[in-house]
Amino acid sequence: MTSAVSGFSAALYKDDPLKASVVFTDLAMVDSGDHLTYQAAKGSRYWDENETLVIESDGSEVTSGFTVNYLRGSVTFETSMSGHTITATGKRRSETNFIKILLVYDGKLKIDGREIDTTSIDDGGWSNSISGRRSWEISASAFYYSGEADLPDVADKLIWKIYSIYSTSKSFVGEGTLLNLDRIIANPDKAQERTITVKGKGEIYPET
Repeated sequence: MTSAVSGFSAALYKDDPLKASVVFTDLAMVDSGDHLTYQAAKGSRYWDENETLVIESDGSEVTSGFTVNYLRGSVTFETSMSGHTITATGKRRSETNFIKILLVYDGKLKIDGREIDTTSIDDGGWSNSISGRRSWEISASAFYYSGEADLPDVADKLIWKIYSIYSTSKSFVGEGTLLNLDRIIANPDKAQERTITVKGKGEIYPET
């Protein structure tokens, strides 16, 4: 199962790992509607998984019965928390520390889901399947220019953010590593080009 978006132009940003994380205290979480998942508002996400995170319900610390999505800045409880006030205290990566590294064109975002066959006699002769392990990859072209921001080393794990240009599409945010960066042989009759590939090391999602 593959989903792909091709031919887009975008600005590719990376989180600057040398910048310090930002403290947040008693951050109010918003109920997603199911009383199980509580989400931080945009601008308060990208929690630092290497720092201590404290989740509280009505002012009392909760230490179990939930999972954390650090990239999204969300908490999902095993049982309903309807009527409770959920807050979070910890550190997050600041959006002001994201660095634009490349303007890319002819970009392609590919999301793959491993297909797992679940066909049984109950399917009436039709095949059936579910999506298993998922992965994503971004590949694009870019013009090389002097003075661009330093690119990360191959295999460095960073938060990447893609802002689409000339489109109303949402930005995409994901954790991934630089897989390769190839410089195409210079042509004296055109600007020098390069290609870049980023491989996901976790989820990617459209941010709202």
